[in-house]
Amino acid sequence: MEQAVDFLYQQMVNFSQSGHLDLFTRSIIKTQLQDPNVMAEVRSQASIGNARAEYVLGYAYALGQGSYWFRQAAHQGHADAQFNLGFLYGLGQGVVQDNRIAYDLFDLAVANGSQAVLSARDQVAQQLSPADLNAAEQLAAMMAQEKQVTGPINQFLASHQH
Repeated sequence: MEQAVDFLYQQMVNFSQSGHLDLFTRSIIKTQLQDPNVMAEVRSQASIGNARAEYVLGYAYALGQGSYWFRQAAHQGHADAQFNLGFLYGLGQGVVQDNRIAYDLFDLAVANGSQAVLSARDQVAQQLSPADLNAAEQLAAMMAQEKQVTGPINQFLASHQH
């Protein structure tokens, strides 16, 4: 059953890198995510800290709980989870919309080896005012200092309301 986690993970990473899922692959992923045995294994693996399983759950719950699981994997330095969490912040999907946080999460993903995120990070940077870019840099410093994302993001949101 752990093979299902690895298969789903690889398909989702391919999507993150290419931005495209063909209809057949999308159908397979949907079928797998609807299988209670597969989801039980994914949840089991995520509950013991398997970053790949956490990432899969992030996709499975792309609205609502998705941000929670992407955040869990992002804490562990998972670049694709950092990208997807940033994407959710950029859209305001399941989280408060904030391009400053999106920028920082994209930047973390780049630092953790995801070169595909560079253009998204640069597009967000162009949308930020100098003051917002400065605030984003402060958040990045907090994340680096604390070596996590949730605490600094919560502190940032509390002190930098638009």
